[in-house]
This record gives sequence, C-alpha cells and structure tokens, in this order.
Amino acid sequence: MHYKKKNLRLFVSSILMLLFCTLFHFFSYKNISNIDLNGIVSARMLGANGKDVFLEISIEARSPLNILFWIDSPELYFYEFGEKIANVYLYETLYINPFEPSFFVINTTINRETYESLIYNFIEAYTFNLIGTIRTNTLFFSKELQVYRQIPINIKELFENFLNESFRNSIYVENIYWDVLENDVLIECEINIFNRTGFELCVENFVGEIYLNRIGLGVSSFFNPIKFSDYETTKVSSIEFILENNISEEHNNYRYLIDGIISTVFWNTVFNFPIQIIGEY
Repeated sequence: MHYKKKNLRLFVSSILMLLFCTLFHFFSYKNISNIDLNGIVSARMLGANGKDVFLEISIEARSPLNILFWIDSPELYFYEFGEKIANVYLYETLYINPFEPSFFVINTTINRETYESLIYNFIEAYTFNLIGTIRTNTLFFSKELQVYRQIPINIKELFENFLNESFRNSIYVENIYWDVLENDVLIECEINIFNRTGFELCVENFVGEIYLNRIGLGVSSFFNPIKFSDYETTKVSSIEFILENNISEEHNNYRYLIDGIISTVFWNTVFNFPIQIIGEY
C-alpha cells in the first residue's frame, strides 16, 4: 500500500509539472507579438542578372520570451512606396534561443533597376522595409506573426566589397616590358582584366606599387583606363611603374607583387577596392 501511495504521488506530481509547463508555454507564447531584430551582422552582394541583384544578409535576433521557439513558413518582402521590390527567403528553420542572441541568414533578390537607381542618385546607405508574415512554433503551439522591420544597408560598401570579391583572381599580368629613361627604370605591365560582375563598368585608375624580389620598389605612374560594355567580359590594360631602385632587366626569375587600389566607375559613382597580383617572369 505504501508503494502505491508513493507511485500515485509521483504520477500526480508529474501531471502537475506537465500541466505547469504547458500553461507556462501557453501564456508565454500567447503574449508573443514580436521578435527583436537587433540589426545586420553582415551583408554580401552575391551577383546579378538582367533583372535582379542577389544579396545575403545575416541578422541578429533575440527572443522576447523565456522559452525556445522556432520560425518557419516565412513570406517576407522588401516594400518601398507601397510596391514590392524584393523577395526575401529563409531557407532553414530558425531557432530562437531565449538566453543568447540567435543569428540567421536571409537571401533576397532586389529589383536591379531599384538597386541601380540608388547608386545613380548617389545614395550610399538606405533603409529597406521588411514586411510579411512568419510562423512561430513552440513545444505545443503555433502562431502567425506580422513582420515589419527596417533593414539598413550600406549600398556603396556592399558594392565595393562585391567588386573586390569579383575581381580577386580575375586580374593577371600578360606581359612585362622594361625601358630605361635617363636615371629611371620604367616598367610597363600589360594586364588582362576579366569582368564577371554582370555590370557595365569603367575601370578608371590604379594607385599602388610593384615589388620585385622584395628589393625593387616601383610606384605607379600611369594606368590605361578601360570600359566594359554589354557582353564584354575581358579587356587588356596597362600599368606603368617607375622604379626607385636601378635594377637591371638582365636578371632572371623576378618575382613581383603588384599591390594597390583600383578605382571603378559605375553610374558616375567611384568605387575603390584593393587588389594584389603575384607572379614571376
């Protein structure tokens, strides 16, 4: 009889504990009306086609409750002036931790004309309106929430980083020519530039140095600007350097490092990004 009473107490306690947890989840979840989005952690431009620009945005989120819940079935968009300008995708179920920040990645396809108009109007940073619905789920309950958040994006920095990634390993030296002018040594580097950005660009200038075998230093003195039009992906340009050290071209197996800043013009806006070219001749 003693064991039966003890088992009954354990059973009742378990039921009460389960009921308490259920009620706690229910009342906590019933009061959820928002998710705290603290801002962008990072943003990347992935590419573009003739219609859209593709972005990847990482956002920090915090739970307004003391329970774990997760988000799925999102229908999110960027809206401006009452019109949808971008679809927003969340490919994985997002789990919101109640005790520490959670991070999630969204992908968005912004209308290319809208994106380019921001650059055309010299807008370096812009705040997009994120609107839509998400479904939040907890242990026993599910609820649909309306989303309205403002997402600030630095347009110019985003595009400069995109150019940096796109032209990395896409510029190489085709030929190198030497010329001696009185006390100076002039080196001309014929470079091949591959444009895989999907945009019509003018590569306008280069400012930097060339290092030869770590002992010769040359400063850029001239860059031949080039323009990429529709369907043009590869062009040849040249950079000239004046050497500060008098190194003879008779030596063999020179290793070189070209290090500097490329200036590119798009919609009358100048974008600067670093490049490095390493090779041997």
